[in-house]
Amino acid sequence: MGGYHSGYFFSFFSATLSILLELFLFFLLKLYKLYDLIHNMSVKKARELLNSYHRDKIAYNDPHVSIAIQRRGISKAEVEQYLMDPINLTHAFKEREDAEGQKWELFFSSKKRIIQIPVIFKPQVLYVLTVIKRLERWERRLKQWKKARRI
Repeated sequence: MGGYHSGYFFSFFSATLSILLELFLFFLLKLYKLYDLIHNMSVKKARELLNSYHRDKIAYNDPHVSIAIQRRGISKAEVEQYLMDPINLTHAFKEREDAEGQKWELFFSSKKRIIQIPVIFKPQVLYVLTVIKRLERWERRLKQWKKARRI
């Protein structure tokens, strides 16, 4: 008699576990789609903000930016090209907003490199804080950056 009941219990348990696993995967997929939607919205918003500025409205945090781009082998023309034509913008995160403006971290993909450009969208000026060029796998670096900021 114990064998009959234990077999019934295990089949009931495995069916329940299967249903729970299916529900978990369903909600995980929904969560991923929500994340993807939010991510695409932030990239879209950043592109809209970038398109609202003209090339002559870009200001740099000099001498820091000049030293950074010289050290990393990038020109100001390249930086302006990324900002004025944000087709390679892959990730954008709004960090804060205050009286000074909105601070965003912009990530542009370039072959096996990532160009990280923190900017402040001020009312009249797009202010570039620095330019960072990484030769590593950019997805791994982005995960480390997000983990450090708890995003």
